Amino acid sequence: MNFKSFLNSIQHKLSRSKLAVVLAIKLRNQCNSIIAYHLAETSNHYENGESWLIEMIAADCSTFIDVGAYIGDWSECFLNYAPKDYSGLIFEPSESAFHSLENKFKDNLNLSLIQLACSDSIGEAIFYDEYPKQSSSLIKNDINNNSIFAKNVKISTLDEQVTNRGWGYIDFLKIDCEGYDMHVLRGG
Repeated sequence: MNFKSFLNSIQHKLSRSKLAVVLAIKLRNQCNSIIAYHLAETSNHYENGESWLIEMIAADCSTFIDVGAYIGDWSECFLNYAPKDYSGLIFEPSESAFHSLENKFKDNLNLSLIQLACSDSIGEAIFYDEYPKQSSSLIKNDINNNSIFAKNVKISTLDEQVTNRGWGYIDFLKIDCEGYDMHVLRGG
């Protein structure tokens, strides 16, 4: 057995342990933070370069999707540079964060605010809401965290949602699902 096979075998066994998965998520989150701070001092898109990227791209986007919109700060920045005839889908399963989105975008007829989580299947799933923290997810990140509120939410795929609206394509897709991003991509 070569090293790669041996490592794969260990990873497969550890994936069955709830504690090992939680620790791996915490380690991954810390590694992501270290990399992010190496690239920029903050996660604020106006300070870390994301707004520059948005400015370069948004003007040519007639359709966009924001999955895991939280309170809509990223979408708000995107809309500052989007053309006048854009259409947007904004997904957020957290009830509290969704109310913030409704207040922020209540007069915007070009946006569809959708209170559900995107995934690779359609149905329901347990959502671990840590509002007002930004780490809510379909993945439970902390076994002993009393601030997490677990709730069943509707889930759907990007394909289903885009098809329901008659869109043939999307110009820009932003996903921020706290570790659940690959499931969202599989649903598209």
